[in-house]
Amino acid sequence: MAYWSAWVKYHYPEKFFKNWLKNADEKIDPDLEKRQLIISAKSEGIKVCGPSINVLEENFSWRNGSIYFGICNVKNVGNAHLEQLRSGLQKIGNNKSWINILINVLLDVNKRAVENLISVGAFAGFGKSRTEMLHEYHCLSDLTEKEINYIRDKIDLNNLSVSDVLDRLISTGTKKTGGFISTQARLDKIKDVLLRIKNPGRSLIDNSVVYAKIEEKLLGHAINHSELNACSDTCH
Repeated sequence: MAYWSAWVKYHYPEKFFKNWLKNADEKIDPDLEKRQLIISAKSEGIKVCGPSINVLEENFSWRNGSIYFGICNVKNVGNAHLEQLRSGLQKIGNNKSWINILINVLLDVNKRAVENLISVGAFAGFGKSRTEMLHEYHCLSDLTEKEINYIRDKIDLNNLSVSDVLDRLISTGTKKTGGFISTQARLDKIKDVLLRIKNPGRSLIDNSVVYAKIEEKLLGHAINHSELNACSDTCH
């Protein structure tokens, strides 16, 4: 076994690392196993990327010359959540903007799973920090199911921000005045959500140290962030 493992590693390193990472959870210390394999893969010139919604695989896979974490390699994310993501993304087709994914997909998936996926960078590429994505997700999670369905059915999300969407929802007014929102108290709560979006009261810039620790916890190894990044940012 040792001989054949060495032979495969030499001749087919991408297959070796992908499959050994897939089986890391069977080891006594899965996180240590992943960490050592990822460091070794990088030393061989093989790039290891975190999970991505553009690579909706359950476990580690080889795509575009790199090894990608699977969606289910994130702690507290299972096959049921993966299928929910696949189904939701299939429904929205090619219109995969952040606002569209947030409202039409993520609000129907388990909260902890969504938080963990955002926290490890699975939704990178939309020009938003992970902190901002989490903030917007938490704010919209305060809307009721009826309010979310109204947004989905009645508001064209193209080129809109989260605050634009809430503005349009608020502009419908209460049922008493011929609008959609149930009561004045509920309207005031939605206005509070909008205020939190516009004035979060904290920086929405990602902290490299924080997210390095989050990746260590949720993936077993820091992939996109590291404490060295933070030191470099401080020096600049």
